Amino acid sequence: MLEATKRPALRVLHLSRGGETALVRLYLEAERHAERAAPWQPMLVSAPRWLRRWLDRHRDEERRHAALFAERLRALGGDDGDDGTRGFDVVSRGKLRALHRLIEASAPHFAAGPVVPALAVAWRMEVMGVRVFARHVDVLEQARPDAALLPVLRAVLADERRHARACRAALDRLVTDGERPALCALVTRIDGIERRLGVAGAVLLLVWGGWLWLHDRLASFISPSPTDAVT
Repeated sequence: MLEATKRPALRVLHLSRGGETALVRLYLEAERHAERAAPWQPMLVSAPRWLRRWLDRHRDEERRHAALFAERLRALGGDDGDDGTRGFDVVSRGKLRALHRLIEASAPHFAAGPVVPALAVAWRMEVMGVRVFARHVDVLEQARPDAALLPVLRAVLADERRHARACRAALDRLVTDGERPALCALVTRIDGIERRLGVAGAVLLLVWGGWLWLHDRLASFISPSPTDAVT
């Protein structure tokens, strides 16, 4: 369902300049959110020193990703300013709230505390990021191999794959053998939230892309030609 909806949504969004601008803005907001540390970040204050060092490097890379998307947004004529008023779309905000509640509810099941469910969420979100960017790269390689956005997506995708591996390795260090079943159950719940709200997000993107394309076509149709001007 997700693949059948999101791939057409990406193709439709790339039919218009406004569609690509909307996509890049979404990516920029997501990377800025990750760079500033997501809502579960305060729970990682008690994380081991080795994990805090990795999180610092991770934030630096997310900041670099945000800079790449901001540059592309400016090239498209979009405003890359961050006044704190835009935020995520309603589907993404709902997903983050659900994940935050899950972190709090799952923390007592692990000796290391909330750092484990927080890191599990980060891992699955990185895995989701890999899917998102890999899908977008694949769509552009087939439909628009000369797209200016493609090199940016490839660079970010490489980092996201490395981040996902690092999150999983960190979990392996933090979780005891006896806690493995609880971790598996937690991951299943995280993925369920992602799938449930991911379909809604995909449909929203498809409708949004179609509206932007139609808007551009209508604007082009009704704009008076210079030869029609009254002399």
